[in-house]
Amino acid sequence: MLSIQQGITVAGGSGQPVPTSGSYAVDTFLFGVNVSGSTVTNGSTLAGSSFETISGTTAGLATFGTAQTGTWTNRSGHTVSATNGVGYFVRTA
Repeated sequence: MLSIQQGITVAGGSGQPVPTSGSYAVDTFLFGVNVSGSTVTNGSTLAGSSFETISGTTAGLATFGTAQTGTWTNRSGHTVSATNGVGYFVRTA
């Protein structure tokens, strides 16, 4: 079972659907993918266009989701790698 986005789970064709919004509200926390090409240290911000949600497939596999709007801050507790690094971010603007 794969846990993603605010406790929503996807498991082999069952579970709840994963939201695909590109515009979550300020203060929303998401696991997401850094597609900016630059590392993002803990506490640093990332433009939404460089941050994509993690989505799930009916086979329970994680895939890239929707590019976001706004500004997102890395709250992972570590640096998120430059290309396709996964981290925990909060929308701050």
